[in-house]
Amino acid sequence: MSTGGVGSPNLDRRLLRFRTRSGQEDATVLARDLLDAGRHADAGDVLGKALESDPEDGELLLLDGRIRFAGGDLLGAQAALLKAARSLPRNKEPFRWLGEVLLKRGDPARAAKVLSRARAIDANDRAIHLLEERALRLSEVAARAGSEEAARQARASYEPRAEPQGPADSEPPEERTVIRTDLTEQLRSMTAAADEAAAAPPLTAPSPDAFSADFEDEPTNVVGDEAVLDAMQHVRGRVASEPVSGEYEPATVMEPVRSKTSTSPGAAAAPIPPPPKRDLRPKKPSDSPFGASDDEIDSALGALSGKKKSAFADVADPFAPAPPMPPRGGMPKAPPLPPKRPLAAAPPAEPAEEKLAPPPFAVTADPFAAPDLDPEPAVEAPVLEEPERPRGPAPEPSPPALDASPPEPAADAPLGGESKENVDQILRMLKDEGLFEPPTGTATGWANRAEVKKSERGGTRVGVWLGVVWVLALLAGGGGWYGWQEWLEYRHAEAARFVAMATEEAYGGDHADLVDAERHLREARDLHPQDTSGPTLLLFVHSQRALEDGAFEAGYLRPSIARAERMEGEEIEAYLQAARAVMTAAEGGFEQARERIGQALEARPDDPAILYLAGRLEQRLGEDDALGHLEAASEAEEALNAPRIALAEARYDEGRAEEALALLDEVLARDDEHLRAGLWRRFMTSDSDEPAAALSSLLELEEGLADLGAPTDHVLFQLTKARLSRREGNTEAAGDAVDAALRAGGSEPRLLSLVATEGRRAGRLVASEMAARQAVERAPSNPEFRKLLAGIQLARRNGRAALATLADMDASDPDVLEMRAESALLVGTEEALTAAAQGLDAYVEGTEDPGVGVQALRIRTHVGLGQAQD
Repeated sequence: MSTGGVGSPNLDRRLLRFRTRSGQEDATVLARDLLDAGRHADAGDVLGKALESDPEDGELLLLDGRIRFAGGDLLGAQAALLKAARSLPRNKEPFRWLGEVLLKRGDPARAAKVLSRARAIDANDRAIHLLEERALRLSEVAARAGSEEAARQARASYEPRAEPQGPADSEPPEERTVIRTDLTEQLRSMTAAADEAAAAPPLTAPSPDAFSADFEDEPTNVVGDEAVLDAMQHVRGRVASEPVSGEYEPATVMEPVRSKTSTSPGAAAAPIPPPPKRDLRPKKPSDSPFGASDDEIDSALGALSGKKKSAFADVADPFAPAPPMPPRGGMPKAPPLPPKRPLAAAPPAEPAEEKLAPPPFAVTADPFAAPDLDPEPAVEAPVLEEPERPRGPAPEPSPPALDASPPEPAADAPLGGESKENVDQILRMLKDEGLFEPPTGTATGWANRAEVKKSERGGTRVGVWLGVVWVLALLAGGGGWYGWQEWLEYRHAEAARFVAMATEEAYGGDHADLVDAERHLREARDLHPQDTSGPTLLLFVHSQRALEDGAFEAGYLRPSIARAERMEGEEIEAYLQAARAVMTAAEGGFEQARERIGQALEARPDDPAILYLAGRLEQRLGEDDALGHLEAASEAEEALNAPRIALAEARYDEGRAEEALALLDEVLARDDEHLRAGLWRRFMTSDSDEPAAALSSLLELEEGLADLGAPTDHVLFQLTKARLSRREGNTEAAGDAVDAALRAGGSEPRLLSLVATEGRRAGRLVASEMAARQAVERAPSNPEFRKLLAGIQLARRNGRAALATLADMDASDPDVLEMRAESALLVGTEEALTAAAQGLDAYVEGTEDPGVGVQALRIRTHVGLGQAQD
């Protein structure tokens, strides 16, 4: 199995699942992901199974073509993509990938056609546009390369043969050069002046452009004046000592230069007739071995240079292929010559000064160089050729040129012996040229010990300075250590000050005070992270907020507990157990909460904060020792307000309103702005105070309540408002206040029971039953909350729900007996009435004064059973 790509382990698992569990993995999606990851072999295996079920699916065929293209199977990819294109004629992807395959196979012309089809489907796809441009450029290059290759093959297969003399127009049509008549006439008219100036018209070879049919109608195929001048330059550049052969030698054809004109790669080359031959014997003696004198060559060049260019020459492509090199420096259209006719012996030329033969490449003419009108042969330094432009083959040098040896270089000036270099003159020359600067200043060197002069003090003295440095370093180190200690003491003192402020605020017990205490404790922890007093007090603050704010959400205790667990100490361990008990109770672990709060009391039985937390939590759990712990906490710490407010709530529930108000007055005496104590006092006195004045006084607290109040404060405010509105006779406002109290966010069972009681009084039985049920769910062991819920259910005439609520309660409680009897009378079943009658009979018989209400219910239950009572 091939591996690679991003997410290979995931792909391996998916591939294994595909191979072992058929149907659980989509083959198309898996194949595409494998292809994107570069695993085309695995992708092909997966897609092959998908193609077995549907071999004509266009999407599968497209993906198959892509996979084969990635694997190098170009023929298979082309076949698959052709099928996909037939199946999906409106999809651009098959045409786009087919174009890439054709480009890869070297067929840019067909690729351009396919990509144009893809671009017609989606003209905004930039990738297709770029591929099409690339295909067009490659097709142009291939067309030019095909045309040039055809010309080279034609020239390679050309063999000269003898032809009868006669004018060029008398040749049969099939033997003529493949050039259109109008182009031939233009060529003749353009070169007429050169033909008249030349003494012997030269031979010409067919142009390479004649082998391509695509160039037939283009003006770039016409031989221009520049090409003729280049050919004349080639003639003038030959070696003067080259012998003249009596046989005809075909002209050297230059390699064609790349043209910008597009050609068709498949164009066939036209048949190439052999060039006509002429008599090469000179008409008169001449110094030139090429069959034409220097004067004739100069006149021909002057005629060509002064002749005006034709209209076709102005538009000719500067990159068109160069014309063939004329062999003797003349112009085309010369009469043919008889084959192999020997030349007449030329008169011997005057002996010229013997010169060294140039290197072979020195006689190569550059077809792109400007014409050299110097009559001397080009035997100077070789012309450097450009690497991009092909050059025609250089004429072979004569045997004397090959045998010649270059002149020996002159020997250097003799050195050694009597010949010596003038160093001063050489240095002076280097100085004049700016290459040498004479040394300035005194020369530096190692001095002897005897030359060293001692100072007047007997040497360098550094001991004193080292001593000073050491003293300063010690002073700096000591000062730094002392400053660091002072800084630490300052930070610790500030931390202790913040802890003292937080302690006072935590003992105040108001919501705003608890928030400020938490902020100060965090600042103290930043100043002294190792101090345990701050985290200990923070556990108390968070536990108090969980018990008193009314939400009873102890989730924010977790980070404080986790931080305290990393510290050690007896005090922090007791507070840690108390905080864990509060959090466990909030999460519903009541038994575990009882165990942990007992461990906290055992660790610190006299700590007022631990006593308060234990009493308040036990009050929530319905324990009998709750009030005793609250009384002990209030007596142990006078500044601790929370246990006094909790005791005031309990005394008010017991009907001892005077004691409750006295406890609240003690709190208000120490802090007259204590919001929670003031709200509890207004709530407890709302049944006795004048409603209008009390309601006006209550509304003054509403503005500060929005910023400083907790859910408990909002619930007390709304319940007090409901009571006062009900006393004024505004039952609608009272009901709205009860609804607002239910929406205040209080989830503490005690507050929910108060909301249920006030809702029952205001006639909102549905809202009151909802609040009572939430209180029972959060404190299921508290009997008072169950009694409240059962009473509300009886008020709604729901006897079955009331019996279910009272099922697990103590039967010796007269309130429970009365509500069970009333529920049984509402239900009316014999079973319910029998159970209620038995309970009432046992209570009446065991009690000396059972009460009139209990006896009346006993009689009603027996009557319901059809039993007469004495």
